[in-house]
Amino acid sequence: YKEDEGDTAVDDLTSFKSHVELAQTLHKFIASMIMELTAKLDIPQLSDTLQQLLFHQQNPSNPHDPDKIPLITCPLYDSQISVFNSASATFHISSHISGIIGGMHHEYICSSPLWRNESPHYNCTFVSTSSEIKAM
Repeated sequence: YKEDEGDTAVDDLTSFKSHVELAQTLHKFIASMIMELTAKLDIPQLSDTLQQLLFHQQNPSNPHDPDKIPLITCPLYDSQISVFNSASATFHISSHISGIIGGMHHEYICSSPLWRNESPHYNCTFVSTSSEIKAM
């Protein structure tokens, strides 16, 4: 498999987990903190879900369902966030081999405050807390 841009080849599909590339321009006016984003999007559980995600990333071998972990044991994220309106994701699903090549899938994730100059189009939200954390 070769990426659309660049010459990076993936030789072993079973070792390839995922790759996400965010848009080059961030959305400057929606929110800069997780609690602001929670209120703006009216998703009250967003902060809790982020804490559970961070716990799971820091403890990947923990056998418990992240939803069952008490929030008091999960890391609190109170730093600034950046919001992007689109991303490109490439990932491998070994149980779904009808992708590009043996389970490889490529999706464009888009949301827009003004879709086709008419109305907002928010079909999803992707939250990344650090460029050093590999997650999707």
